[in-house]
Amino acid sequence: MTKPNNGSRLPIKCPKCGNTHLKTEHIQGSKKKTIKRWLRKVKGLQNDLFTLRMADRAGNKAKAGKPLVTTYMKDLQNKIREIEEYQEPMDVTDLKISGSDLIEMGYTPGPQFGVTLRALLEKVDDDASLNEIEKLKEMAVELLKE
Repeated sequence: MTKPNNGSRLPIKCPKCGNTHLKTEHIQGSKKKTIKRWLRKVKGLQNDLFTLRMADRAGNKAKAGKPLVTTYMKDLQNKIREIEEYQEPMDVTDLKISGSDLIEMGYTPGPQFGVTLRALLEKVDDDASLNEIEKLKEMAVELLKE
């Protein structure tokens, strides 16, 4: 598959198997954390990927007469809508802490800031209630000690 003209980064490597394909089977039925990681990788192209998946099913003679949108795809789309509806953090910029806060806490800027913010995002992926400035500061102190 070649790179689309719109400059996107398709094809996307599957986060579970590492193969390049349009199928969404590996993330269907997954936890929110896995879906959010996939959404970060596809960077806003999820609707295009669903459209491509439906086109793939439409052109597949073995799938003739079967629905273009499977139950798994509907489930995945519902989970994505839920993530978007609740505006769950998708990127370090969505965290309620930033490098500026770490500087105010007395830390010197450097590569450890990015590592720390990404680690905090992983924790918030597990539990969105952790995305509070005081909780994040406490966790940042622990991470920056290491």
